[in-house]
Amino acid sequence: MNFGLRQRSLGLRRSLMELPPLGRLLLLGTIDLLLLPLAVWLSFALRTANPFSQHLAASLWLFPAVWAVGLSLYAFTGQYRGLTRYVSSNAFYALALRNAVVVVLVFLLGTLLPVQMPPRSSWPLLWLLLTALTGGTRLVLRDLLLRANQSPSSNRPAVVIYGAGAAGAQLAVALRFARSHTVAAFIDDNPELWTRDLDSVAIHAPQRLPELVSRYQVSQVLLAIPSLSRSKRRRIVQDIQQAGVSVLQVPSLEDITSGRARINTLRPVVIEELLGRDAVLPDSQLLGPGLRGSVIAVTGAGGSIGSELCRQILQLGPKALAFTRTQRAGPLCH
Repeated sequence: MNFGLRQRSLGLRRSLMELPPLGRLLLLGTIDLLLLPLAVWLSFALRTANPFSQHLAASLWLFPAVWAVGLSLYAFTGQYRGLTRYVSSNAFYALALRNAVVVVLVFLLGTLLPVQMPPRSSWPLLWLLLTALTGGTRLVLRDLLLRANQSPSSNRPAVVIYGAGAAGAQLAVALRFARSHTVAAFIDDNPELWTRDLDSVAIHAPQRLPELVSRYQVSQVLLAIPSLSRSKRRRIVQDIQQAGVSVLQVPSLEDITSGRARINTLRPVVIEELLGRDAVLPDSQLLGPGLRGSVIAVTGAGGSIGSELCRQILQLGPKALAFTRTQRAGPLCH
């Protein structure tokens, strides 16, 4: 039964995605055609606790008035020109303003016509209901459209975002629109954020990263703190690598503000960014004779700098290479 419901839901989403522009316009117009009189009826029913009160019977003129004023104003002010799948808070505020104008115009129309006016308390309630119904419907349609072409979350790799600030929030939104990854959790150094959520995703302490990696089968950690110093970036990267996952980072603030990169342009952490200085290329003529054919031991090879050092030593042909990591030694290669 659940499988059948999921299939029907997926079919509905894809049908919405395949509608031509005129079809979407008619769909939104039809929805508003139903919601406008519903808001009028609810404004009386909720106020009087009677679905068919005398006030409603005496104010039937409101239904055609709200239809005429509301649909005309919506069409004239461009409510149907926006892309529903990208509805944001700004669109909701604009909709609330349109509905306020609708209520004011209907009120003025009632004062000019020989009709009985409803109680004054009905007007603010009508505005609230109009905004809730029309705005809520568009949010539901937005979510349906966004999920229409999404693959099941089980098929998308799970990631953890390190940094629950503005960059982390923007990265999570970008990943949600890209439909490429599932954000399993946020981690942040700020203890005040550890018991809170960001976009319905829990924020945890950095010490819980190994547990999160195991629980959600995390494949990557995305470092979303563009303003980190090199020393702190090096410490964080080493902690992440000890959890056994790879780390990618967002571009620098300079790249983002200049437009050279977007927030979701992820890239690996290169060794030069962790050194705290400009990179110096190794001189094989200087190092080769001392390392070739020798047994070499590298301490701290589990980190970014140590592992890079091992890779460069291997290119110089040592007899054997061993490394130590967290005070436990083990051969890397022979």
